[in-house]
Amino acid sequence: MPHDRLAVVAHVSDLHPTGVARPAPWDLLGKRALGWANLAFLRRRRHPFALLERTMADLRAEPPDHLLVGGDVANLGLPAEFAASRAVLGGSGLPPERISAVPGNHDRYTADAERNHLFETYFGVFAQSVAPFGDGSFPFLQPRDGFSVLGLCSGWPASPIQARGTIGQRQLARLRDLLAHPLARPPLLVVLHHPPLPYENTLEQWLNGLHDWRELLELLSGTGATILHGHRHLSLHALVETARGPLRVIGVPSTSDRGGRNERSGGYHRYRFGPDGFAGGERRIWNDAKGAFDTRDLPAPVHVPWKEVRR
Repeated sequence: MPHDRLAVVAHVSDLHPTGVARPAPWDLLGKRALGWANLAFLRRRRHPFALLERTMADLRAEPPDHLLVGGDVANLGLPAEFAASRAVLGGSGLPPERISAVPGNHDRYTADAERNHLFETYFGVFAQSVAPFGDGSFPFLQPRDGFSVLGLCSGWPASPIQARGTIGQRQLARLRDLLAHPLARPPLLVVLHHPPLPYENTLEQWLNGLHDWRELLELLSGTGATILHGHRHLSLHALVETARGPLRVIGVPSTSDRGGRNERSGGYHRYRFGPDGFAGGERRIWNDAKGAFDTRDLPAPVHVPWKEVRR
């Protein structure tokens, strides 16, 4: 890529494909029973599969240099859901080397989904690394033309009432190694599902937040990384003011949320990156009334003092 050209990176997350799986009765034992009820009575109406196809058509009409998939490509962690999201992703028209993907909590929904490596089976081609670990686990490093992608897994089979995430000491140690890798050239794009900043109250953080968010931000302090996440189904933007320079944190809404008139409107983000890092971006938000995507500015960044992170 020419030195003066900005790389365009699109960011989708929380695909939550509906109407694609017909679970057998034994599939709905335990945690999946609650998830199925939520899907049948709430998510099915709110997350129409057609919106995923429209998003891919929008990407195909104006192709980015790279596409980031931020997780929750499933609902109940069933093979048919992974297969459907993998197929719809093909509608973007982008080859695998221009797509990166990390799992969310719904992709590790149950112990069997994790044990059977369902995310890796369907999306592993988008999570390959130039510095792989022996067990094939996260994180991954993907040098691209004009930027580098570092992908983390924050999803795990939490309890039925929780959607919280964790990275874990092994991943954090491996991330430290990857940050020192000669191919981890800035600007650095760190992608994970859960937000690396806490929710507004303690209970919400316990239910839905990232367990080791402080450790992650401590590790990334001084790298100038842009951290990209999903999970909250909101467009969010923060600048964490560390003693060694800022870390930009951006959250993307759910791609399949039909919205259009409120802060949880469905859609995706497009960012621009140059040699000096983040150079701006926009939201593509689905407008039900118009039957088309609106283009809006990203939210203005909220400044987060480092002393608040270290508390």
